[in-house]
Amino acid sequence: MYLALHLAFEVKSNDKSVWRAIEEAALKSMHLFTVTEMCQLEWATSQLKPKQTTARLNTLLLAEILDKLYSCNAHEIMHIMQGFRSKQNKNLYQKIRQLLIDQKQTFDLKGADLINMMYMFASFRPKTFGVYRIYAEEELNEMLAHYEHALCEAAEEADPEQVTRLAQALYVLKTD
Repeated sequence: MYLALHLAFEVKSNDKSVWRAIEEAALKSMHLFTVTEMCQLEWATSQLKPKQTTARLNTLLLAEILDKLYSCNAHEIMHIMQGFRSKQNKNLYQKIRQLLIDQKQTFDLKGADLINMMYMFASFRPKTFGVYRIYAEEELNEMLAHYEHALCEAAEEADPEQVTRLAQALYVLKTD
């Protein structure tokens, strides 16, 4: 995964044969990847234009993530939101939103970790919901209600940079 990230961000290589070789190797060993490694590969392969990997790789990565989603810890969830944020996948978004509600006690996010989670969630959230916009807004309000007290505590303890980050996240969540 580090090679893919290096090629995408440092070298900015978009050689089709190299990316297809990475894809072939990834498909053969995907069952060995951690959630973080799958997210890194998704992020690396989705950044270059034109994309040199096939849709099959991205479809399989998403399927694997959806399969492992409910066994992820909070940091892996943040990796998923970063890696798959360009997908704008409403199904994944809804599952993560529900997971954040259901696993609130298990994740036990406080302070900067909670602020970072909300910031990642805001940047991951799909921009349009079409005719389901009202339902999506209600679901988002439900999730924010679960975290309201914890967010207030986090903001009280946070440094100015973290408070700004939280304000940006809440602004994005409430204005889309």
